[in-house]
Amino acid sequence: MTGGKIRIRMEAYDHLALDAKRERLFLANTVNGTLDIVDLKAGKLFKQIRGQTGIQGIAYAADLDRVFVGLGGGGLCNVFAGDDYRPLKTIKFSDDTDNVRYDPATHLTFVAHAEKALGIIDAKTYAVSPDLKLPGSAEGFQIETSR
Repeated sequence: MTGGKIRIRMEAYDHLALDAKRERLFLANTVNGTLDIVDLKAGKLFKQIRGQTGIQGIAYAADLDRVFVGLGGGGLCNVFAGDDYRPLKTIKFSDDTDNVRYDPATHLTFVAHAEKALGIIDAKTYAVSPDLKLPGSAEGFQIETSR
């Protein structure tokens, strides 16, 4: 930190998500194995959630006020409350969780894992549906909002 402002080494971060209402940015800090929460208004680190070894994907479900975090090689997706960041649930996939996306229209969270699969989580109930098999790896994907 310099002059009360946070300086971010971007090579340490893999994915990010935004809580626009609270003006906070969620960063996957791969070096520290932490979920870093930056207060954008104050320009400084607000909180670090430790124990997120292999952190990669992050999705923020604004309508449910929940943060979904994919933990790489462990195959885990941790869910945190968006107000106080307390842990709500850990969901296990086969391995290598990576990208995480949330669809507010369906309340589904999609988690890329196991090379060629998307895990599907009901973000309200945490129920897990059968994987969506893919023809290739989901290194990056977007939710189509028109269908």
